[in-house]
Amino acid sequence: MAEEQQQEISQKETDGLNCLAHDEAIIAQQDKIQQEISTSIPLVSERQEFSVLKREYADDDTIYQQKIRDLQKKYSSIRKTRPDGNCFYRAFGFSHLESLLENSKELHRFKAIAAKSKLDLVSQGFTEFTIEDFHNTVSL
Repeated sequence: MAEEQQQEISQKETDGLNCLAHDEAIIAQQDKIQQEISTSIPLVSERQEFSVLKREYADDDTIYQQKIRDLQKKYSSIRKTRPDGNCFYRAFGFSHLESLLENSKELHRFKAIAAKSKLDLVSQGFTEFTIEDFHNTVSL
């Protein structure tokens, strides 16, 4: 009886190790895929013409083709973002910062708010060296 229990425990340990190895293999594969994506797709692309977007959808896909035509009426070009879960925030932030380059009054207002945010974040308990590192990186 004791020998059977010992074999069961040994089998469970082996199964656990196999599970662990399997999990590590999955994580390694995910890391490899993310690495390939990060080297092949930029965070934000250069400006592109709408023809690039049109080619991605079938000509007979009238709904998307119409949406592209609607976008073309409002915008002169597009930029693509890496589809990694942060694409909306990155696109929004990039677009906003790019628009500030054309409006010096808003740029100065943004810089003032960003500079004040450093003090606000530190007063809320964020680590000062982390906040300083960010502010130094973006040169505010």
